[in-house]
Amino acid sequence: MGTGREPATRASNARDFFDFLRRGYPSVHAHLRATLSPALLERIEEGVRTDWIPIDIDGPYVDAVLAYMGTDALKTASRHFVSQSLVRSPAIRSLFEGVLAVFGVNVGGFLRVLPAGFRQSYRDAFTLTVERAERDALVVFADIAPEVLRFEAYPVIWEGLFLGLYDLARTPPKLEFTLLRSAARVEARFKW
Repeated sequence: MGTGREPATRASNARDFFDFLRRGYPSVHAHLRATLSPALLERIEEGVRTDWIPIDIDGPYVDAVLAYMGTDALKTASRHFVSQSLVRSPAIRSLFEGVLAVFGVNVGGFLRVLPAGFRQSYRDAFTLTVERAERDALVVFADIAPEVLRFEAYPVIWEGLFLGLYDLARTPPKLEFTLLRSAARVEARFKW
């Protein structure tokens, strides 16, 4: 019996990450071009940026990146993606610039844009909450769709993206990232 959910990720995310890999990790990009199906490559490269790509289509793409790069390298690439590409994307840039103008350059300020950024990026994939305090915050992805957890790469990418927020703030990372797969939950404790 289905859950009635249709987890998906924004086509622009897939394309922007693919372009980022082309520029910064050409061997990964070449591997993906050689191994991903022509239909998936077309969806990533030619699809409308605002379209949604179902997780069962996007998942093999991100898992192929993980299989080729390994966990640590994918986490590092995702971390660099935040500062080099993601905050420059049309969908996220305006959110990011608004936070900078109001709250300045700090991890706590960046966490204010996190829920909106993830709503722009994922649909029906999880429930996201942020519990903020003065010098720390707990970000929780709860009720993560089984379709999402089927792919190993998503939590690795999320941890890398979170580490990238520290890089944007020019602050040494103080992140505790925990995947609770059996509870369909991720907890990320940020301190600054």
